Amino acid sequence: DYVVSKDGKRAYTTFQLPDGSRSFIIEINTETQIPVFVPFTKKYRDLEPMLSPGNDKLLFASNRPMFEGDTSNDYNLWYVDLVAGKTGPVSFDTVINTPGDEFYPSMNDKGDLYFTAVYGERQYDDIYVSRLTDTGYARPEMLDFCKGEDRYEFNAWVNGADNLIIFTSYGREGEKGGGDLFYAERTQQGEWAEPVAVEGAVNSSRLEFCPFLKGDTLFFTSKRIDTSWADLEIDYLSSVQILADSVATGVQNVYM
Repeated sequence: DYVVSKDGKRAYTTFQLPDGSRSFIIEINTETQIPVFVPFTKKYRDLEPMLSPGNDKLLFASNRPMFEGDTSNDYNLWYVDLVAGKTGPVSFDTVINTPGDEFYPSMNDKGDLYFTAVYGERQYDDIYVSRLTDTGYARPEMLDFCKGEDRYEFNAWVNGADNLIIFTSYGREGEKGGGDLFYAERTQQGEWAEPVAVEGAVNSSRLEFCPFLKGDTLFFTSKRIDTSWADLEIDYLSSVQILADSVATGVQNVYM
């Protein structure tokens, strides 16, 4: 995942150990390209940072305890207030954070929160939205295009105007394989139209996920493999090391 501030001066991403046992949120100065830990991300598995439309909040998912003595170790949604200068993470309401896992938060201008979860008798990820009301967040509702067939729908980014959503789906018509990025727009009636696959060379036969759109630039993560090196004659160990550190291996990398 990779998200860029409105002024383009900073970016946030997840740094994760290969086995997934530890994950950290990193802030990057886009001029110097120097990465640093955000202040709160040293002990728990923090991941999937996302900026609110006004860039006043940094949203993320974490397995940190919701309260003293909490040993559930499930993933919940949190935020840090960037304007007030408070570095302490705040958890969203328990109407959103349940004993199950919640992932990949995204917020529109109204403060409505979109996220990924598996609830009830469903077996695979779905996308939900919790509307912000005068009395707090309302009970999450599954998006209409997720209803019906039970298939993977996850990692949704929504724009501030709440009329464009980009997400990953596995098993939809038009998919190239492995899980592709799809998008949907609002109809004149205010409903989400039927999602369609993102055009061009964005999708591959491998998994694409964690979308973020800034202007006309789409950032996303992919497990695609660069096969151009497959038949190369490799004479030096250093060449193998270079390949291992490159996008050729199919380990998830950020693209734009």
